[in-house]
Amino acid sequence: MRIGEQLLDLVPDPTYEPEEGQRSGGFMHFCVEIEGELEKAIPELKARGVAVLQDQPVPRMGARGIGMSVYVSDPDGYTLELKESAK
Repeated sequence: MRIGEQLLDLVPDPTYEPEEGQRSGGFMHFCVEIEGELEKAIPELKARGVAVLQDQPVPRMGARGIGMSVYVSDPDGYTLELKESAK
């Protein structure tokens, strides 16, 4: 994934156990800022088989202020936060 001029490679850890990670405070989540409204994107995410962990976006504080966000699970069980651009 490109982030500006940087490249971020996300490589699955075959030893990662999602439930253990939640209990032990290991990898919590990775946040991706998106353009557009999450509320409109949730039905499409679900239709494509994405495990959306909440029915509606909620306001959360982040590096750029408060923005609406929702948590999803990737196929490996990692939690991702999708966050609208802070206004």
